Amino acid sequence: MKCPYCGSEMQSGYIPTDAVPAQWIPDGQKQSMIKATYAKHCRKIISENTFLGFHAYADYCEACGVILLKEDR
Repeated sequence: MKCPYCGSEMQSGYIPTDAVPAQWIPDGQKQSMIKATYAKHCRKIISENTFLGFHAYADYCEACGVILLKEDR
């Protein structure tokens, strides 16, 4: 995948999140107090529950330091 900011080739990878699924939470909202659950007002990030915990797939641009994630739909 090409970086939308600088055009360099991005590296595929993932972001480990241990026992909490990856999620984006708006300012002013709180995360869930229960592990392995999503917050009420969050955007779910693509995640997979493995025996090592959750992780979100992401692409990284080494040239400009951008990490891209997609929400789970």
